Amino acid sequence: MQFKRRITYVLLAFLLLGIITLIVISKSKKTENSIPITFVETTKDSVFYSNIFSEFFDFENIDIGITSSEKAFSGNKSTKVTPDIEYGFGINKTLAELPDLKNTEQVFLEFMCLAPQIDSSILFVFTISNSKNESVLWEGKAIVVGEANTWIKNKIVFNVKPEWIVPDNSFRFYIWNRDKKELHVDDLKFTLYGKKIYKELAISPFETNFFFDFENTNGITGTDNLKETTAHSGKIACDLSEGQEFGISVVKKMNEISSEPITKISASVWFYPLTDNTNTVLTASIVNEKKETVFWGGKGTDVGSFPKNKWTKMNVVYAIPTDKLSMNDIVTVNIWNKGKNKIIADDLEIVYGELPNRKGESNMSGFLENKFTPTKNKPPFQTAYFNNHHVNVTSLETYEGNNNFYSGDFIADKNNLDELLCVKVGKANVFSYNAEKKSFEIKLEIIDSEIIWDDSKALFTADFDGDNKCDFLFIDKVTGETALYNLSDNKLKEGRKIQSIDKMFLKYISSMTVTKKLSNKKNATLTFVVKNKIHFLVLNGDAFETQESTTSEIFNNSDKLYSGAFFKNNVVQFLQLNTNWRFDLKLVEQNKSDFEIKYVVDFKGYKNDYNPKYYELTKLITGNFIASNKTSIVVISCNCKDNDFDGINCKTFENIKELPNAINVYSINAE
Repeated sequence: MQFKRRITYVLLAFLLLGIITLIVISKSKKTENSIPITFVETTKDSVFYSNIFSEFFDFENIDIGITSSEKAFSGNKSTKVTPDIEYGFGINKTLAELPDLKNTEQVFLEFMCLAPQIDSSILFVFTISNSKNESVLWEGKAIVVGEANTWIKNKIVFNVKPEWIVPDNSFRFYIWNRDKKELHVDDLKFTLYGKKIYKELAISPFETNFFFDFENTNGITGTDNLKETTAHSGKIACDLSEGQEFGISVVKKMNEISSEPITKISASVWFYPLTDNTNTVLTASIVNEKKETVFWGGKGTDVGSFPKNKWTKMNVVYAIPTDKLSMNDIVTVNIWNKGKNKIIADDLEIVYGELPNRKGESNMSGFLENKFTPTKNKPPFQTAYFNNHHVNVTSLETYEGNNNFYSGDFIADKNNLDELLCVKVGKANVFSYNAEKKSFEIKLEIIDSEIIWDDSKALFTADFDGDNKCDFLFIDKVTGETALYNLSDNKLKEGRKIQSIDKMFLKYISSMTVTKKLSNKKNATLTFVVKNKIHFLVLNGDAFETQESTTSEIFNNSDKLYSGAFFKNNVVQFLQLNTNWRFDLKLVEQNKSDFEIKYVVDFKGYKNDYNPKYYELTKLITGNFIASNKTSIVVISCNCKDNDFDGINCKTFENIKELPNAINVYSINAE
């Protein structure tokens, strides 16, 4: 009896489970016009990263000369620059006219572009000016066209510092066609991002812009598939890797987002397919009080290119007919995995309705009406790109960013190339470039020379005494005592004592660099910046003499200078590096009485997004490593694990998967 009773209980349990399963399945099998809607409570007063302000330009209703009907990514028009147009589409705004700016951290420009040539010479420029029209910031970033005559997605990010967010300041974006090329831009979206506070009961009744990175569940329903997984940002994403049909939903009442029925829903989401040929749809639907679907729209990954194991962004814009809408309708944006494919979604952004017109609306013709006159040492500047040589640097990878690196013609040979000296405690190797193998190889190891890794002494390498031999100049960081050494075979030997340098210069010794030649002088100098002047320490006999330039507004005391003939013309120029708040590298030339900024400097040819300027610590070593008449740069890019990292000195480095430590060699292509 007990056995039969147990069997009965088991059968009843299975029957109950089957009924529940049928109910769940029946509820999940909805048509396109009936996306499931559930409600969850949100956490009060939680901080999340959000869209603060957004504006979209499809150029369909702009009739001034910067639009063209020749080509368009969507609709019938785009904005265009040609060889006759140097300054294209622009946006002008006063910061006082925009909401919640105090928490702004980044500015995003997202757009499609097309050009007849593969090129990255055209810039989007971002400037901030104060009430006196004085420049607070100028930054230009390249519009990248990687394939000719094909619409390419571009995303440009500008970082914003809190002290720039002053109501009287104004900002400007514009396309700068500096090399007079041709380019179409369409579907441009300008967005301010920053921190917002989500208040469950205190949300503005007409908030229209929302950004969900899925790191929390605020404002989201159907959160069962939010998991820690491969994410586009953060750690959490909507994981449909088991082929689940429905992802998350964002549900709003019409009267929560507008004072009248909306006419448009714009949205975007990033998809990461785990298989080919997916069909996952980003939907928008509106249901009235009678549970009738009065609008449904959907765009799927079966249209367009969404390659496997790669993040790709989908953008949708739905025009909403308002004749059947009411303020009590429910508006839902949903991720529907129609094909039940294995896919991950992240970073959903939604804009409800048309953005209201504001004072200071975009001035799109100002740059055509006013001719721009370049001003010396004032932005905008042209951009010079250092190109990656893609040489083998495996032999250098045992050295880290906290080791010391020097350049010079250490080895007497016929190629007149500089070698690279890498120094760590107990180890000092000289590497040279092998042109046939396109790699750096060890030429010799310096032995029995403990002075070379003595931290109490600063080392500089160059021909300081003009005898056509590379010297090793050691300066005691406390006393200023100075001595020249020479490399003989694989050992350092003291040549002669030099009179101690003035102790007032010792506090600048960490920013000193070597200028290999100055004007018509043959010997190298030590170069550094003090009080907006470049100072040169020149060896004359047995003492260093001080020479200083005229004061120039372009230099800061924290600048580090590197010299070289970067354009293969044997004219010495300076790379001016400042990392006070970001990586800022410029190319400067000296004339008879002053210095002039010729270019801002960026990099090309790096793997993935591993631009050297994005790392926490980037170390530059200049030298004629590849060609005897042209200066290259060995670039060491690292990230620091120290909690007290000051941007200069790091004890422990960490190798981040998304931005791995790297060593590369770059040089500027001759013009």
